Amino acid sequence: MRVQIVRIWDEGFGDRYPGTTLNMSNDAYKEVHDPLATEFGLLTLNEETTSEYHSLTRFFLQNATVEQALGTIDVSFRYMLSKHSNRAWVSLYRVRTSAEQAIKDLNTRFLENGVGYAFVATGYPRLIRKDSELLH
Repeated sequence: MRVQIVRIWDEGFGDRYPGTTLNMSNDAYKEVHDPLATEFGLLTLNEETTSEYHSLTRFFLQNATVEQALGTIDVSFRYMLSKHSNRAWVSLYRVRTSAEQAIKDLNTRFLENGVGYAFVATGYPRLIRKDSELLH
């Protein structure tokens, strides 16, 4: 499921580097990486990488506890929602799916994998515990 979530990030955050220049990276990964590293008491999420994209994804895939993974999902999808309101940003990074579709895909993955959480985009966007479809 974590690999599927990284694929959703790739679609929802778009290209890691706009155009053909490698000196300008997608700020989304830094903006998700840095607060998470601070929250988890780390200088970087992965010591073996040089980019925020690789640090974030390797941490999420290989080292994050369940609690850290859920925090990463929450922060990343809230950030995605905020960035998608900026049409210039969406165009620059050639974003391939809307934030709403990315959230729908995430919630489908949660459901398919029996994970009792859902990301809600209405009101205050956040990851919520969802134990029973009947209750929600």
